[in-house]
Amino acid sequence: MTFFVTFFSLCASQVSLPFTQTPFTVVLLYVCSAWRRVAFNTPDLWNWITIDPQHMEKPHVQQWLSHAKRFRLRASISTHHLRGHYLEQLIPSFINSYLFNQLAITISSRQLTFFCTNVKNETLESLSLSLWPSRCKALSLSLCFPSCFPFPNFKAFRFSDLGRSVVQEFHRLPWDRLSKIQLMPPITPSVLLDYLRKTMVLKHLEVDIAAGDDSSQIKEAIILSHLTFLKLLFHGEITNPSNFLCHLIHPQLEILIIQGKVIVWNPMTFSDLVQRPHFKNLRTLGIYGIGLDSFSILTLLKQASYLREITLPAQIELTEDMIDSLSTADLGPHLTSLYLIECKVDLQRLLIMVEDRQKMASKNKAGQEISVFEHFFISDDRYWNSREVWVGKFSEQGVTIEFG
Repeated sequence: MTFFVTFFSLCASQVSLPFTQTPFTVVLLYVCSAWRRVAFNTPDLWNWITIDPQHMEKPHVQQWLSHAKRFRLRASISTHHLRGHYLEQLIPSFINSYLFNQLAITISSRQLTFFCTNVKNETLESLSLSLWPSRCKALSLSLCFPSCFPFPNFKAFRFSDLGRSVVQEFHRLPWDRLSKIQLMPPITPSVLLDYLRKTMVLKHLEVDIAAGDDSSQIKEAIILSHLTFLKLLFHGEITNPSNFLCHLIHPQLEILIIQGKVIVWNPMTFSDLVQRPHFKNLRTLGIYGIGLDSFSILTLLKQASYLREITLPAQIELTEDMIDSLSTADLGPHLTSLYLIECKVDLQRLLIMVEDRQKMASKNKAGQEISVFEHFFISDDRYWNSREVWVGKFSEQGVTIEFG
């Protein structure tokens, strides 16, 4: 029986209710009595659903939910295009009554207050809440959850304001219990830092940061002891991420993604940051945006020698000196993946660099750990028509190359 439960779980997929064609789960019920018994008791066959609230009363939907009610659900719902009474019925009859592990729901900005003040669920761990813009004028709202937070097992929260027109406040969230946070509406740096000061178990953070740096008055560092993933999207024309990063201490950080229109770095500041002990576990660095001439990749790779994967900002030149240093592993000795966005590069020279790096790794007698290149991403239109040829050439060296 255990084998069949595992097998059925691997074959499970998200089911849309109401469904227009027979789902895999229903097919299993009619194979034989043994399979039917196992299928009824395999949670993954029933608990991953998308629901259209307009058709909740259809017999086959109600029958499905009667089986699914025994398990913790992963459900997606959208009510933003519906009249308010659908949400008013959905919350008490479904969201507040069933066992949930994950819930993704899209509502209109006008429905936010009603949702926050009426929803509750004892088992919900992860909520993805998306706001659809109101057709009326922009509203100024906040996440007005009651002081007694309605989800006692809450661990992960994703919030996106699709209209970018609603000002949000997040002080009612249980920041001390959240391990994963994704906030899409831009937040001013000082407010965000105040929220982060409350965290205790945060591992994953993705956040949009509003234009303008108002964090200079904050003096004490904020310790994020468990953080392993950090993604920052900066709004505004010019961004200096180090002004924000200098306030954070994160000894376990492994992945750092930075995105902005134009990226400016203070080389001394960033050099200081990457040398601190709390950056020593950083393995992946992605920088998305246009890098100005002051952006020194050479300095960065010298200071962050432990990186295994890096995405270079657009319009940054991969100089001959840099390629030579990468070939000999004097630069980036642990690098295995290199992503070049809108960067003109000589692929033949890159191929030679791969071969030289492999020779250096095989002849290494000094005990230094040298990694060989495994993956490249190239965004250069000159090679689009001949990309299959280059894929073959790099594959011969054990390297995958993608073009975009």
